[in-house]
Amino acid sequence: MGSAIAQLSNPITRALFNKGAIDLILLIHENPGIILSELISKSRMSERTVSLRLSDLIHSNFVFEERGQNNRRKLHLTQKGEKVAELLQQAVVLAASPTT
Repeated sequence: MGSAIAQLSNPITRALFNKGAIDLILLIHENPGIILSELISKSRMSERTVSLRLSDLIHSNFVFEERGQNNRRKLHLTQKGEKVAELLQQAVVLAASPTT
């Protein structure tokens, strides 16, 4: 697998650490099947930023989309995206816990 620092140069890893990508992963995790306009609203990012980050996350196999009613794009996490979201949630809980 290599060192964590070396992995940061990997395009797939870079997609995850682009500004806003983690927020999008967590929002999709908490709202499976969320539509794009709702994701933009909840993220409080510009439409352009969400579109760019989402494109990176789809190409890196963290997110997939399906067409719902009225041809709306419904967003879901892939298995890899779900695992990343779970690890991120654990990290948030750990960071928020008091140190001993």
